Amino acid sequence: MRDVAQSELFDAAVSSLEITDDTDQKLAQAALVLYVSTDDFTALHGVTGSEAISSIRPWIDDDELLSRFAFQALTAAYLSIGAPPLWSKDRLDQFDGFNESDPLEVASIAAFNNDEQSRNWSTPRGDCGENKRPLYLAVAARRALPIS
Repeated sequence: MRDVAQSELFDAAVSSLEITDDTDQKLAQAALVLYVSTDDFTALHGVTGSEAISSIRPWIDDDELLSRFAFQALTAAYLSIGAPPLWSKDRLDQFDGFNESDPLEVASIAAFNNDEQSRNWSTPRGDCGENKRPLYLAVAARRALPIS
């Protein structure tokens, strides 16, 4: 990540960030889409990092600076895994649509496997909104349930 952070592509990408009232939600969604699209361990850190940032945000005085650093980290992660193509909205909807998993089953299996992310993502999340919950559940199911 350090190497890509020194590239011109990185500089161009991070300078394009426009801070708005919903920047933190958009960054969390971008991290989730990156992980869904790639199933990459580095991308997983983008999701868990976004969750961690969300939990400390109330105690940070400079919200804009925190968003800029979060975007830099997510951009570096994306570039370090080769800037893979992200799934389209249709592909994301298809992934959601095929998920008919019972959240309690996913949470139970994740707990048995000591998979904290899947256990957390299979339960309703007050901070992510109802429209994002199905995508979190689909990812949790992909991680926790055996492929049939």
